[in-house]
Parts: sequence; C-alpha cells; structure tokens
Amino acid sequence: MLWLAFSGMVDSQLAEESLMPFVLLLVGICSVTVSAEQQWFSRHSEGWFWYEQIAEPETDENEANDPNERHQPLTTAWIRNNIGLYLDKAIDLPSKENVSNYLYLDRLIKEKAERFAYVGKQIIESDPMLDENVPSTNLSGSGKNQR
Repeated sequence: MLWLAFSGMVDSQLAEESLMPFVLLLVGICSVTVSAEQQWFSRHSEGWFWYEQIAEPETDENEANDPNERHQPLTTAWIRNNIGLYLDKAIDLPSKENVSNYLYLDRLIKEKAERFAYVGKQIIESDPMLDENVPSTNLSGSGKNQR
C-alpha cells in the first residue's frame, strides 16, 4: 500500500488518506518509546537494585511454634534443610569437630539411601507388575504369541 502512495498513479488526497493511519501509528509508537526511555533513565540511581523488595507477611507466634511444622532431628526433611549448613561450616572452619559432623551426617544419608534401595528392591521383586525381569502379559490382545 505504501508503494502506491509514492507512485505517480494515485492522486495526493488518496495517498494522504491511506497513509494517515500509518503516520498516526508511527507517532504513537515513538511517543511510547520515548516515554519508556525517560522513565528508565530517571531510575538510573537504583543500579542493579531495580526491583522492589516485597515485605514478607508477618507470622503469628502460635503458627511459628507449631510442632507439626518443625522437623525432628535426623529426619530426611531436617537433613535436607541443614546439610548445607554443616558443609559450609566444615569448609569455612575446617576443625576436627566441624568436618566430622558433616561426615557423620553424610554417612547417615548414605545409610538411609541404602536402606531405601534395599526395601525398594524387595518390593520390586515381590510385585510382578513392578518387576521388569518378569514377562508381562499383553493386555491389548495383540501379541506375537497369539495364533
């Protein structure tokens, strides 16, 4: 449509009417872009900290002390939350106590994983639907052994 406006075949009034929406669109886009740039440049003092921190909701004292939410020591949830702290302490302050605490916790994790794997293996071997070594029946009825 633009090439028609610039060719000599179309009169100037038709060209002005057909170009008007494009001109208005171009002016609108430029004004939005300029206003967005001005907002960005006016906030330059924020630097890397451009995001606003959202205030954390205040917790009720009764909810924070709920025994169901606290993890008992040496459970999987407790270990998941605290293993990083023990590792950091062992690396930052490598005393005999800090390193041995981390290594004992690591050993406990490995023992729990071994017990889990052993019980899982027993369950898989006892259930033919879970055991990949047991040939399964073809439930769809279209198998190689059908005659």
